[in-house]
Amino acid sequence: MARLAHTTIWRRRLVVALAFAGVVAASLQPAVGTGATSGTVVGATVPSAISLQDGCTHAAARSFGSVLPGSNSTTATGANVCRYSFTSSNSSSMLRIYQSDRTTQAMVGRPTSWTQRSIGSASIDLSHAGPTLMLAQNPWSVNGDYARSTDGGATWTPFAPGGGGTTYIAAVSTTTAWRFGPGRVVRSTTMQDPTPAWTAVNVNLQGGGVVDPLAADAVSSTVAWATGYAGAFRTGDAGATNWSVAGTAGCINPTRLDAVSSSTAFAVGWGRICRSTDSNLSWVDLPTGLPAGFAAGDVQASPQTATTVWAVGSGGRVVRSVDNGTNWTPTTATPIPVDLITLDVVSDSEAYVGGWDGLVFRTTDSGASWNRVRVPITGATNRLAAPGGTNVTVATEAGAVAATVDGGTSWVYPYGEGDAYRDLDAVDTSASSLPSRTAASRSPPTRARRCR
Repeated sequence: MARLAHTTIWRRRLVVALAFAGVVAASLQPAVGTGATSGTVVGATVPSAISLQDGCTHAAARSFGSVLPGSNSTTATGANVCRYSFTSSNSSSMLRIYQSDRTTQAMVGRPTSWTQRSIGSASIDLSHAGPTLMLAQNPWSVNGDYARSTDGGATWTPFAPGGGGTTYIAAVSTTTAWRFGPGRVVRSTTMQDPTPAWTAVNVNLQGGGVVDPLAADAVSSTVAWATGYAGAFRTGDAGATNWSVAGTAGCINPTRLDAVSSSTAFAVGWGRICRSTDSNLSWVDLPTGLPAGFAAGDVQASPQTATTVWAVGSGGRVVRSVDNGTNWTPTTATPIPVDLITLDVVSDSEAYVGGWDGLVFRTTDSGASWNRVRVPITGATNRLAAPGGTNVTVATEAGAVAATVDGGTSWVYPYGEGDAYRDLDAVDTSASSLPSRTAASRSPPTRARRCR
């Protein structure tokens, strides 16, 4: 006789039924609700000993993709797709797979190419010039590895251009893009070619030093902006002359940058929003109308009207300006008050925002309401690319990437995603009696504030 006890604390449960020592066809029954705020100890007397061997090595047998609450999903089936072997004194057994909620996604595949890594706040950088050119930059590759999609994120082609690593990427048009790294900037005007060609750009700064970016963006084949510890940098001639340098007012060490035009750019640093409208000669703070305690995480102008600007920040708060950031108006906050750290603006009225805990939300009414987009990868949502409506690509702080072309119903993984199921146990379903679970309150747990 074996006595099993486990503690369930704010968990989602997956139930996989199988005959002992057989091929698994996994079936998901997601929980609905936010979960318990405290642990509930459950004990059961199980009249059999279990020996479990994990032979599930095929992602198709574990990856459910995006599953909405209350719905069911089944993985791929077939011979040797996925096999869990275990021994039991009888054949009435059930395998249960647990995954901690809001920590990571259960039953997703192991990486297939790029390895997930986390270095500070770095993640794979995303940029797009509409659905016909989407780019993802791997910041950890010494070869400057990046990937390109020309169909809104449905398929991706990897490239290893060599010449050194780059951290940020900026798509300008279907033909033009820039890549930026420490002391290295390259530019391509052949992005439509099967294998784009890249040309090195002068990175020297006026007054000494080189471009060492914390953020970067570009608006044409000749105009690019960057920010770093030394301030903001700009070239108007593709590096033919040294880059200009300017202080960024209250935005110290800006880590977010949106270059709107040759003359205008926005930046976020230390939770503050700043703007230049004179081609990087000067920058000003933009605090008017911001809610008390608002710490900005990202800022971006609308591609529809350049003077309509959105910003996201702490506590699920979003602000919007219709006068180029001079005055801000808070929108309705997102349904879950998570700190927001990225956004992509689709139009004056539509935007996607993302933050900690893998949460992504979308509005189509200027922030009056928000709908959650359920993403099959977790960790901090560090980058978003939404070139058009239902086409969305998400990159997490840990380096995972997922893309959808149907608003989140199905997803593809340009670089692979982590093996994320958390715990396995097997129980005998023929036990004469099992204790009932004690109902727990349904409010979310307190989460410690993260410092950036």
